[in-house]
Amino acid sequence: MLKRDPERLQKLRIAVRYLLREDVMERGHQTRLAEHFNMSRQRVHQVVNDEQQRRARAILIRAARRRQLQQAQAAAASPGASFDAPGAGSA
Repeated sequence: MLKRDPERLQKLRIAVRYLLREDVMERGHQTRLAEHFNMSRQRVHQVVNDEQQRRARAILIRAARRRQLQQAQAAAASPGASFDAPGAGSA
C-alpha cells in the first residue's frame, strides 16, 4: 500500500474543488480520480465529502459577512434611526 503523499493529496483536492465549483462532479468521476491519483475510491470519497463541507462552510461565512456589511451600511446611512425608537418622546 502506498504511503499518503501530501503533494498528491493536494493535487487531488485541487481537482475535486474544480469539479465541485464547476458543478460537474458526476457519477464515476470519483473512481476515475482514484485511478488517476493511485488512491482508494474510499479515500477519494472522503476527500470529496471534506471539500463539500468546506465549501458549504465558506458559503455560510460569506453570507454572514455580507449580512453584517449590509447592516453596518444601513446603520451608517441613517445614524439617528438606530437610536430613536418610534413613538418614544422625552418625558
